[in-house]
Amino acid sequence: MTLNIIKRLFKKNKVEYKPYIEHDTECDKCEFLDKCKDDGYVINCTSFEDSREHYIRGLGSNCRKMNL
Repeated sequence: MTLNIIKRLFKKNKVEYKPYIEHDTECDKCEFLDKCKDDGYVINCTSFEDSREHYIRGLGSNCRKMNL
């Protein structure tokens, strides 16, 4: 009985490895990205696993693409 309790306490759970999938944001493919970077309207949200830089809109910033 105590052996079963000890086995349950120290039982190793199997963890499956899921590969990281890089997703594009709406600002990554925008034609106004360079202008927004210069004006400070976007925030760099690149993680350490990404192969290139990703950007999102900052708080209170207007999207130039939507305003056309």
